[in-house]
Amino acid sequence: MPSTNFELRRKLLQLEALYDVGRALSASRPENELLEEVVQRAIATLDATIGFIFSLDERLEIQQFYGFGLAQLGDPSTLLAEPPVREVIASREPISVTVSKFAGQAGSEMLLAPLVAGDTIVGVIGVGGKEERGSRSGSFAEDDLRFLSSLAAIGGAAVDNSRRFHRLDLAMP
Repeated sequence: MPSTNFELRRKLLQLEALYDVGRALSASRPENELLEEVVQRAIATLDATIGFIFSLDERLEIQQFYGFGLAQLGDPSTLLAEPPVREVIASREPISVTVSKFAGQAGSEMLLAPLVAGDTIVGVIGVGGKEERGSRSGSFAEDDLRFLSSLAAIGGAAVDNSRRFHRLDLAMP
């Protein structure tokens, strides 16, 4: 039964995080702040030891980046060459994958999801290195990818809104 209580608390935490981030991202904020908010929520809620998020321009080049726990990463654009990142960008679908190496670090189980606005991919979020908590082993639960994907959907809409607001703001005399 303790496992059931733990699972219920975990689910409640995920729902609260989605609600909180939805409210936080509904305000007009700079893109870099939005990205940091989204990945910090993902890391905290999913008990990840590493996390990253980046936005993409129309040429699919990194525009903004925020990373946590990626000590070996020099240039963030090298993430675009990582196979799981390439797969998410190409498929526009979230994935759960175990890698032997990622961004110059030892591998781990990773969850990645695209930030999509309409028909456009505007970024990617990823977390890895699940910490052991409660009765859970150090691996992500099946519904953690669904949570990350939901968070990415909110984040994608927020980035798109921020960009549209910025363009309107620049167009105003």
